[in-house]
Amino acid sequence: MAVFAPRRVATESRTDVYEEVEASSLIAKLQGMNDPIVPEPSAVYPESAFEAAITEVVRALLDGIDHAVVPRFGLDIAVFRKSAEGSRVSLIEVKSFNDQRQGGIGFGNGRGEGPQVDLLLCNSDQMNIINKHIRWAFVNARLPHRSSRYALINSSQALRIVMGEVKKGKQNNFSVIRLAPHLTSWQVFCEELSNFLLN
Repeated sequence: MAVFAPRRVATESRTDVYEEVEASSLIAKLQGMNDPIVPEPSAVYPESAFEAAITEVVRALLDGIDHAVVPRFGLDIAVFRKSAEGSRVSLIEVKSFNDQRQGGIGFGNGRGEGPQVDLLLCNSDQMNIINKHIRWAFVNARLPHRSSRYALINSSQALRIVMGEVKKGKQNNFSVIRLAPHLTSWQVFCEELSNFLLN
């Protein structure tokens, strides 16, 4: 799949001439790097700190590609970028946890309301469409810096790590234990994020 990168980036406007760049070559370049595109953050809690770190990675990954990053657009981060097909939107929900709930990571509000809950109540056909556009980013802030404490998963995977089942009318939680097999390093997390944004 091709994406477009500007030859020049204007200060106020990105209306420059574009050249086609294969997303696969950008991803291959990132995966060949010894260091992540952005250094691993030392502060990942509260959640806003992790969200800021992910936003920094997104901007670095899309540097040179016409794009806009919009916070709090339904989910925590919305990324709009130019693509060969015209444009594409990618959404990221960010979860940083530090034992707020015993063994659980809350989502939605205490009444079982919110876009996170609505997403995970979708049927399997709807989930197949959603999975292309949404990722859930987790960090276990209890684990030390430079450890495998990050995860980037789709909504189908997120549904499988829920404690019990998703329901309206109650506080819903992800299971820390079920999330554990998905945890990986910052380097791999950044590579997975690049695959999501550029494929």
